[in-house]
Amino acid sequence: MNFIISHFKQKSLEYSQLENNTSARFYKRAEERINTLIEGLEKFEKEGELIKKEFSELTSSLSRVSDSVYDNYTGLGSMVHGSYEERTKVQESLMFDRPSSSAGFKKFSRTLDKMILLNESDETKQAHEFAVKATEELMAVRERIQALKDKVVKKRSNVVKKEEEKAKKASHKDVVKTKEHLEDIIETLHDKIVKRYKSGIMFHYEKIQQALINDDLKVDKRYYKRSEKPETQQKLFSYSEIHSVAEEDNGVFILRDKKDLENKAKDIAEKMYQDLKEFYTTRVASKVAFVLNHKNNLDNIETHKIEVTDQVESYLKFSFKDNSSFELSTKVEWSTLPSDYTKMFMRVPTRFHNAITPDGEKHTDLSEKYVQELFEKEYPDKDVQNILKGKQKELNKSNKIKPN
Repeated sequence: MNFIISHFKQKSLEYSQLENNTSARFYKRAEERINTLIEGLEKFEKEGELIKKEFSELTSSLSRVSDSVYDNYTGLGSMVHGSYEERTKVQESLMFDRPSSSAGFKKFSRTLDKMILLNESDETKQAHEFAVKATEELMAVRERIQALKDKVVKKRSNVVKKEEEKAKKASHKDVVKTKEHLEDIIETLHDKIVKRYKSGIMFHYEKIQQALINDDLKVDKRYYKRSEKPETQQKLFSYSEIHSVAEEDNGVFILRDKKDLENKAKDIAEKMYQDLKEFYTTRVASKVAFVLNHKNNLDNIETHKIEVTDQVESYLKFSFKDNSSFELSTKVEWSTLPSDYTKMFMRVPTRFHNAITPDGEKHTDLSEKYVQELFEKEYPDKDVQNILKGKQKELNKSNKIKPN
């Protein structure tokens, strides 16, 4: 797209020398759009694969470049002058037959070929020349993008590779053993967790029903903007929330039976527990998978603590057959997105403690990466270490200077 880039660069330079450089910024932005498009296109051509989202972004990027080429500010539209009544057919065609999307490039190119410029002004001829050359370059880029359509994959090869490695680590016997252990210990909290969840759900149900009672059970159908103060308490809740605890009948709410709500709350609480269990066991097992895969000699997992406070908390010790070990504390927490405090998600902060490496050294102040590095190292056999230490002691003793 050398012609288009050259055009925008020249225009940007011309306008930047004027006092009002707003147009210069428009041309500069158009040039940046082209560079972004070409960089992305060349990147994916070189890699030979891209995902559907990346392909869509490429086509969108081409549309933005096309807008800059044909619009009334930086492109073709800014080159056609004169009032509507005075325009020639060529000028009208240049203005109104411009492609609205990349799919119209070829049609516009054919239209340009048919134009008769004999009696047109120099400005119109220059606009036509710009349109021909720019459209040719845009068509060439579109063909390159379309050629990548066969290269679209669901997942990039490096992502597939990472997932395969992750799955391989997750299927390791010691990781499977860890997950089974985690499932066993969290299962001891099943009744407590379900009870907590159910209690929270019922509290919410009762809160909604009380709001409906305060509104005399009358259905408020009036239009309501959430930025305004609600006229009725039911407006504090969504339509689905209200209809989970009541039914409508001729403009009046009929509250659902408390026993039905309790059964419904229990089913939801059980599902929430199962989701929590799967999330907890999978996430914690993934945190230790690297070390377990590398060492391949897990001996025992001890549970020092597993309890429900405001969160599910646990403290575990992993021991290995070479007398090395580390301890792990975990919490299951509910967090909100910084951008949207109404959307919640689970996370499991994990901390490593008191790692003992095969050489008997104790390590504290641990990060997950540091623990991986510690247990990735090769340590000499302990018997060999003892022999070397003995030899060193003998050497030190024989070299010791005796006092006069």
